[in-house]
Amino acid sequence: MAQHTLIDEKWREILPYILAFLLGALYRAIPEALTPVYPVGFETIAYYAPGIIELEEKGALTVFKHLTCGLTFYLLMYIIIHLTGASMLFTILKITGSILYGLLATSYMFFLRSGLNFDRETSLAATLICISLPICLRIGWDRFVNMTGLIPMYLALGLLGRKEKSNKCWCTITLLLFLAVLSRELIASVVLAALSGYFMFTRMERKRLLPILMLCYSMFFVMMLPYLGFHLFPRDERPLVLPSPAKEACPLPILINYFPEGFSFSLYIELCKRVLMLFICAYVLVMPFLIRGIFRSQLMDLMVIWLLLGGVINPLVLPFVSIPFFQRWQTLLVFPFCAYLAKGLNELSAKIRPSNSRNLDIKLVIAVPYIMLGILYSSGLISWGIEWIPPNLMQSSIEVDQIDDCIICVKWLNNNAVSEACLIVEERFRGWVLLYMKREDVRILIVYESPCSEPGVGIPGAFERAYDTAIRAGFKTIYLIWYSGARIKRFNEVYRRGSIAVYQAAL
Repeated sequence: MAQHTLIDEKWREILPYILAFLLGALYRAIPEALTPVYPVGFETIAYYAPGIIELEEKGALTVFKHLTCGLTFYLLMYIIIHLTGASMLFTILKITGSILYGLLATSYMFFLRSGLNFDRETSLAATLICISLPICLRIGWDRFVNMTGLIPMYLALGLLGRKEKSNKCWCTITLLLFLAVLSRELIASVVLAALSGYFMFTRMERKRLLPILMLCYSMFFVMMLPYLGFHLFPRDERPLVLPSPAKEACPLPILINYFPEGFSFSLYIELCKRVLMLFICAYVLVMPFLIRGIFRSQLMDLMVIWLLLGGVINPLVLPFVSIPFFQRWQTLLVFPFCAYLAKGLNELSAKIRPSNSRNLDIKLVIAVPYIMLGILYSSGLISWGIEWIPPNLMQSSIEVDQIDDCIICVKWLNNNAVSEACLIVEERFRGWVLLYMKREDVRILIVYESPCSEPGVGIPGAFERAYDTAIRAGFKTIYLIWYSGARIKRFNEVYRRGSIAVYQAAL
């Protein structure tokens, strides 16, 4: 009888983790099932697919080229590709997205349950709400590198929150934090913020934490070397580098200037709108619970401050010397904010608990609308798109119905481009070009700024700078892949397939 009771208790403890994993995997599997050929996600195609092919072609040492961004992910991908072969690349990416998002849900619930000591029901409800929010689904959509860092990070923080830790537990924490730091520089900085805060606020475990902290800081310093001008590996010679005005206008390394052409009040107002609108739209759905549940935590306090600094405060207060990509920092706030939501759920359920109902029922009732939102959003039945968040998960780097046209255009260019030409590629077409443009004699110039105009209207200033860069590099033939029917200064359409076309500069 006692053994049967013990088994039931273990099952009740494990079941919420299984539910969290299944819902997370389901969210990510729905769009993949509805687009059966190509994987969804912007970075999935623009970055991961060509990076994985490079691993398969050039061998294991290529993994270490991703030291500053994606070592953990690309090491995992190298192992999988080595076992399965690159012919299954798209299938691997489709499956990987679902598994990673399910594991992210599980690790986050473990953090709430073990690290912050919420009860089982509260941890499950908060996790289900968290992974159902569009801002969190944005991570699951295409930020695989981030997820391979967040998963070990939240597992490690969950273990750190335990009162009793064995030597084996400390070894596991060290390994998990090491993998998290190696995932990418942004996640590494969040790991260091959380770990440093825990080190400052706790005294009993400082002797254990100090060597771990020193190891993580050492790895982070090595990862920052390329940003300081010390490149550990030779750069790929095929892509040309387009100078970034925002980076060149800032005298400090790593940081950027949001006003490279000079400050104006109207530009500052526009920046404020972009920063604050993303924050409001991302978290308006949980704001009431969030405000009610704010609490102090040794594991989260410095993490929240660090993410608010990079995602909101720095670009608004010091836009001339700002941490780049504030949107990525704001996205990561979803996890500590949903921990506050968990506390808010506890307080709310304590006030409105019916006499004939359990807390679990109340919290799950609150979670149900969020789960419905997640299902509708992931399946493309509704849209919640603002800048940096896709309208729904049924998106690739370009529209799904444009992919075949794009591939045909790239293959045509691969067969017909003249030697020693330059191809200008906007970021959304990057992955398709690197996958299907095999000509080494055609240099690629990638524009890392999204166009300000809709297809068919025109090309913004980033393409003008790309054109000038190609001319200064001495190219006599310049191609551009863009939407068909566009009026582009100095470029004429030379090949069209559906909504995508190849343009050539008239020199």
